[in-house]
Amino acid sequence: MEKSLCPDPSLNRDLMREFERALERNPTVNLKALIPDSYLQQVDAQSESPTDTAKLNQRTVKELQDALRDDPEVDLLSVFPPNYSRRRHFAAQTDEAKTGSGKDERPMPPNVMPPDFRKRLDSVDTAEIIFPLSKDVTTLLTSFSNSPDGSMDTEQSFLLAIRRMLWESKKIWENPIRGIVVQCSDDIVAKVITTKGDYTEYTSLQYLAEQIPEIPAPRPCGLIKFGSFCIIFMSYIPSMTLSKAWPCLSHEQKISVQHQLDGIFRKLRSVRKADGHYLGLDGGVKGNEPNTTINTVACSTHHGSTTYAAFLRSFLTDPNQGSVFTHGDIRQDNILVKLDQDVWIVTGIIDWEDSGFYPDYHECTQLTRTLSVIEEDDWYLYLPASISPSQFPIRWLVDRLWDIHTKTT
Repeated sequence: MEKSLCPDPSLNRDLMREFERALERNPTVNLKALIPDSYLQQVDAQSESPTDTAKLNQRTVKELQDALRDDPEVDLLSVFPPNYSRRRHFAAQTDEAKTGSGKDERPMPPNVMPPDFRKRLDSVDTAEIIFPLSKDVTTLLTSFSNSPDGSMDTEQSFLLAIRRMLWESKKIWENPIRGIVVQCSDDIVAKVITTKGDYTEYTSLQYLAEQIPEIPAPRPCGLIKFGSFCIIFMSYIPSMTLSKAWPCLSHEQKISVQHQLDGIFRKLRSVRKADGHYLGLDGGVKGNEPNTTINTVACSTHHGSTTYAAFLRSFLTDPNQGSVFTHGDIRQDNILVKLDQDVWIVTGIIDWEDSGFYPDYHECTQLTRTLSVIEEDDWYLYLPASISPSQFPIRWLVDRLWDIHTKTT
């Protein structure tokens, strides 16, 4: 059975002993009042993380409750945060950026489950191997074939084997709009995403495996173009995301993870290209919202005049100074860790869809794209030094200015 991360079992035991002692002293004691805030915080860490908007509302209600406890006749309007509307606006924008939701990705109504992403795959009628399948993947697909001898000599039998594999494998991640990841065996996972002929994630995994295999990234095992989707087969890393583990880490453990990540990204960034050679691994700009960042080479002036964009660029030094290999979407959900004798070990970096060769400052601007002025996640206080905004303060600040401009004009 997987070890429970929090609350620590010793906290439960200590709390029960405190209950017993309090009941002996006073059988009518209010037990709820005995529960310390630290215990409640750890329990909250187990549950699904609320949105920034929900966290803002929770903090606001707590402030009102505190004021009411101090003075039952207080004028609540006088203690209501005067900048609540503005903070809620920023929180909503942050939630939208984190989920990738927009006009076409509105959240489902409460208690209504979105359809399984795999239902969209049932109507696919073409399959083409773009990158050769590993022996393990071929054996895996054969096991899902309906043929007595396991053959997949027709496109129809090949399609059927793929569908059976996707439906009968364990789902480990899903976004109803973007795609799904299933664990096909103890060693193989399949990631299905929509594509228009862009195989950046796979080619980046190939590049890492060949050039810097010490980077803890999944190993590529083949790719199938499945209608308008692609199925990326890769090695499975049995771990958990840092976002799930983070609330339970001590300061010392967070420092350890920070140092491990710094070593990984220093190694990654040691792979450089000559002057002018960036814009992704395959020659195309990647990254989240590339048209709204002043620091991407292909910055668009859609949200501002040519003069305004040029003015902001004037704060920056010559961008044609070469480039470094960049992940492009570093966040806790894309970092895998495991607990080994009270030490949290970084075991993998996943989701290389936005990777490639970019200017050395690009990683830090993408690293904080979901950080709002009301963000309470202390992950941003433990960012790896090699990709921290503190390494490129001017570029980071100009990028933030451009981002604010595009959201308010």
